[in-house]
Amino acid sequence: MNLHIHLGAHKTGTTHLQELLNFHQTDLKNQGILYIPLLELRAKLTDIYSSKSITKPLDFYQYVIERSSGFTKVILSEENLMGNTNNIFNQRELYQNNLPFLSILSELIKRSEVKLFFSVRNLATFLPSIYSEALNWSSYQPFEKTYHSNFLNLSWMSVIAKLQSLNRPLFLWKYEDYKEHCKEILREISFDSKVDWQEHKVPMLRRSSSKNLMKCYEEISTQLGGDHRKIYRLLREYFPITKQEDRFEPFAKVLTDHFDQSYQRDISSIKSCDGIEFYEAKRDKLNLTIER
Repeated sequence: MNLHIHLGAHKTGTTHLQELLNFHQTDLKNQGILYIPLLELRAKLTDIYSSKSITKPLDFYQYVIERSSGFTKVILSEENLMGNTNNIFNQRELYQNNLPFLSILSELIKRSEVKLFFSVRNLATFLPSIYSEALNWSSYQPFEKTYHSNFLNLSWMSVIAKLQSLNRPLFLWKYEDYKEHCKEILREISFDSKVDWQEHKVPMLRRSSSKNLMKCYEEISTQLGGDHRKIYRLLREYFPITKQEDRFEPFAKVLTDHFDQSYQRDISSIKSCDGIEFYEAKRDKLNLTIER
């Protein structure tokens, strides 16, 4: 079985990509390619993770084999295989403790032809975005406490090293290239399929948080204490982003410049790594509305 596994990262257009794969399930099947929908896959993974089984990787392998009966090409896309967004509050590096999550893939990797897919994003926008997402599932913590304020030392290279430890080919791209070049990226993920990805426009799903939202939610959480996740979700509707200036951007310019330089170093290092195929943006563009 040939298996393509998309692992995120979170907040790099993953929901948009998954919605397109889901919408084109029939088109993919007609070309001999199975995409297992995210909701089904996530529910199964949750069951396996929470079980007391001592053979979880084998259980997951057997599920994929049974589910993909009749197909030789299979696509999985699940960013939570890298860990959960709320881990940002108790870790010091990106996806610090994600190996237990990735280990569930061990039997699939051992018994199948596997290629991994992953996207990176400038930390200047990634960190506020993943923080906004984490607040949907976690009690409030100030942004300054994420990753124990270890912002300056964060790098994608520690994550890439863990993915490389799986000893499988890795296709990687920048989130900043995804919006205009998702067609080429989806073609890679879908075994060079002939699907016309332009037929379906996926609406913007989870939006970034606004400055006013964060200010209001901080005041509520500080004064009342406790868990106010439902209030946070409601506030997102009342404090939309109407222009770029409204976006939650907590970093001063000196830190933004630092992240820009660090990102360029990471990309240069990634390009020089063996076993990594790095997507270089081309002129062929496809404009779609995606999550941010």
